[in-house]
This record gives sequence, C-alpha cells and structure tokens, in this order.
Amino acid sequence: MKKEEIISALLYRMSDPCVEDDDEEIAKCDPITLEEAKHYIEEDRKEDEEIGDDDYCIPEEATPELYMEAFNCRIALAKHNVQVNRLAEWLVENDEIALYNNYRNEYGENNPDVVPIDFMYNYDKVGDFPFGLGDTIGVYDVIELINIGRNSAATFRITDDYFWYDAENKILHSTNHPYADGTIDAKAFADYILKTPDLRQFFFESYPTDKEKKYILYGEE
Repeated sequence: MKKEEIISALLYRMSDPCVEDDDEEIAKCDPITLEEAKHYIEEDRKEDEEIGDDDYCIPEEATPELYMEAFNCRIALAKHNVQVNRLAEWLVENDEIALYNNYRNEYGENNPDVVPIDFMYNYDKVGDFPFGLGDTIGVYDVIELINIGRNSAATFRITDDYFWYDAENKILHSTNHPYADGTIDAKAFADYILKTPDLRQFFFESYPTDKEKKYILYGEE
C-alpha cells in the first residue's frame, strides 16, 4: 500500500463509522508522541483480532510513525475546521464585504460581485453598472434594461444594503446579509483566509478585536 492509502485507512480506523466525528472534541486533544503511538497501535491491533473485520482493521504496513502522523493530522484538521466555523460566524455577524471582493476571484469560481447598494447612486455612466452595456446605449439596450428590471422584480429591493448581478440570467439580486443568506459562502471564504498566509496575517491584524481573534483561533470566550 502507498503511504496515502495507509494514512487513509488509519484515519478510518480511528473514527467511528456510525458516528460523525466531533471536530470540537477532537480539536481539544494534544498531539501524541511516538511512544504513545506505539502503545495505541498495539492496542488497536489486539482489538482488530477480536473484532475480525478486515475492512476496519489497521493495515499490516502501518507503523507507529504513520499512526502518529495520521493521529496528529486529524487533530490539526479538526482544529482548522473549528477555526473555519468560528471565522465563518464572524463573517456572518460582521458582513465584511470589502475583503471578500478583494479576493473573491482567487479562492473559487462563480463568486458573485457583491456591492454596497449605495454605489448605485455614485455611478456616473450606464457603463458603470454591471450590465455590460457600455456608456452609450441604444433602443435595444433600453429594452434590455427594462427586461432586467422586470426579471428582478421579486429579487431586488433598493432599500437593501447590498446587490449583485446575475449576468447569465439577467437578474439583479439584493440582500442585507450576504453571508447569512448564503449569497457568499462564509465557510469557503473563511477556509481561504486561514489557508493563505499573507491574507491570514492581514485579516487578524486589521479586522477582529483581540477578544474575537482569541475566540476564532483558540476558542477563548
């Protein structure tokens, strides 16, 4: 077996197939040492002999070193997942759009350009709007604008705080809380922030309070 296959099998063996892993609990665990890994792998092999389930047992090729690596990687992943959830909560509560728009094209495809609706009042030309019509419009462009307005009757309110344009379907959408309602995937963006070193440093230096930072990274209330 390849190393990746052994690690995957060990992670499966460490989990309960009937119960979803609890990242909050796993994240509280301390990394294990090699000596501890030797003890755990011996105990698990004894258990495997008693159970006799080949699909759930530790591979013969597994070593204490690989067991330790798999165990500690699962703890690190759990801690990351918990941080993602906490950071996503922060994004939902704070509606931080400027940072999102600065990075939206880098962390995933088809992320809408969510803009403060007040920007509409500052557009000087038709071409500033996201309709792709250009600055000079003709009769057919006016008809296009009318159709966009009709299409958006149920999805757009000028009294909301933010808007985005669905160019494929020619529909304007508006919202007050783009993270909370799923317009922006808060978890996906939080994951991107935490995995991008420069952005991670910039975010924690510029946005959350010290108390919020400690909660997101360490769970301190």
